Amino acid sequence: NRDGQVGALVALLKRFHWRRVHIVNTDKPYSVDLANEFKMLWLEEEGHEVHQTTTIELRQNNVTLVEAVDPDSVKNCLRGIPPRGSTRGSRIILLIGHNKDITEIMRIASGHADGDNFSGKARAPLVAPDTIWVGPQAWVGRFPQARDARWLPPGMSFLGVTPFRNTDEDFLQRYNNYRQNTGLQPISVLPDYAAENMVDAIVALVMALSTTNPKQRRNGTHVTERLRSLSFSGVSGDVSFTKDGDRQNPVFTSFQWQQLEEGGEAFGWRKIGDITVWEGSEAEVSIESDSICFPGLPCGRIPPDYVPPKNSQWAVVILALLILVIAMLFFMYLRKKKKYNDIM
Repeated sequence: NRDGQVGALVALLKRFHWRRVHIVNTDKPYSVDLANEFKMLWLEEEGHEVHQTTTIELRQNNVTLVEAVDPDSVKNCLRGIPPRGSTRGSRIILLIGHNKDITEIMRIASGHADGDNFSGKARAPLVAPDTIWVGPQAWVGRFPQARDARWLPPGMSFLGVTPFRNTDEDFLQRYNNYRQNTGLQPISVLPDYAAENMVDAIVALVMALSTTNPKQRRNGTHVTERLRSLSFSGVSGDVSFTKDGDRQNPVFTSFQWQQLEEGGEAFGWRKIGDITVWEGSEAEVSIESDSICFPGLPCGRIPPDYVPPKNSQWAVVILALLILVIAMLFFMYLRKKKKYNDIM
């Protein structure tokens, strides 16, 4: 909702001064609900527009009985998005779906034929090569991965939000000390954000139960009240809860898929900042401009969400010339009138 992930996504796009967006989501309840919540909150802002909302259907494989995206639905959906140079165009697409579905959607969007193992030459992409894909925590940081850079069209951008990622080096060092003491290999980065949240969820439950009378520990209402009164600093950030049981003032980390070294071939997800969603007030976005790098632009420069169609650009030029001609004619008329008055 507005006090959670949706609020963080809206704040991120506002930080870049983007106003136009297309929404593409799968037909799973999670994706549909998130798309509806985003659209409602986005359109509350003056001047914000959603020019297209389309849904990609999933279908069950008759052999594996596993649901997967319908390729024809993906193609119809993406081909129906207004071209970026049209009056209803935008290079910003909010893509909502689970990680495994997003991989298949991007494979088709990139022009790879059904069943292509990425070894062959791709067809023309179904979207503009400079499209900026914005995503939720369901796939940001998980797709793309380094191996995907070999088949993704150059120029495409990916960014979005995940729950707060702890970058505290002291915590990582203490964690690695624990791993070494228990015979485990040290790690260079912390596990997935889901692991951090799971740890804090367990800690919160233990804290609530430890402060509850043993005779009341089977009383769900009493334990829930204890949980709502908790406040502590956890692996996933500061932990406290609202009266509805949601995380209070959650912090999200924004990531962007970037070239890791200038001129190099390695790509990966890089943190560009944090977003704090304050309950009942404006979200706080803390992003360093120099950390944002879009293909073909110097770091810190943000591409516009919309490029006017070529015809409209010519119309502006012609209108400006017409105004100039009218002004010159009017000036010549005033000069002639002044000469006439002087003679008379």
